[in-house]
Amino acid sequence: LGVPIPTLSSIQCEGYISIDWAAIPGATDYEIFQLQGADMVSIGTTAATTYTLGGLNPNDECWIAVSARIGGIRGRRSDAVKRIPNSGSCTGGISNFDLRMDSIIAPVYGRLNTSTALTAATTVSARIKNLDDNNVTSFKMRYYVGGSLIVEDLLSITIAPGNTFTHNFSVPYNFSSAGNYILKVEVENTTGLDPVSSNNSVTDTIRQL
Repeated sequence: LGVPIPTLSSIQCEGYISIDWAAIPGATDYEIFQLQGADMVSIGTTAATTYTLGGLNPNDECWIAVSARIGGIRGRRSDAVKRIPNSGSCTGGISNFDLRMDSIIAPVYGRLNTSTALTAATTVSARIKNLDDNNVTSFKMRYYVGGSLIVEDLLSITIAPGNTFTHNFSVPYNFSSAGNYILKVEVENTTGLDPVSSNNSVTDTIRQL
């Protein structure tokens, strides 16, 4: 079998890598590999000559390679192509309806008997980003502490393509006691089906010292 020569697609998006290659004569499908740690790990197959991977950290290098297959038996793997997925136009269908949980804004930490002390009614705040090239108009945001759901807020707010939105949750939480609190925040796009679930939540440990 011939060896594919993957190249970066003309359309990219933040948190994504998209590649194309020419068809290999005789190939029935293609196997995709991603560098994970020190190894190129198989992450999927396709009969097409293009592949898109989402849910990536915008600050991390991503390396992708391809091998052609006949009847499930693969040929030699291609050289990998690299992309740092921190930019892109997101035009077309590459990231339709993709909302990413960007970060937990507050709280960060607290220290008792100081001005930074967290209270019995501390507001939880988080930021999301619209990776679609269309407006998002309806979504849910929720947060958990120690694995227990505290509140789910349904929001009807327009977020333009590429823009962020910071939400202060309607129900505060009691962080007043010293200790570590596992805080998880999630977003769910109700405008349409979000194709990437791996970037819908962020978890952090909030410490009251």
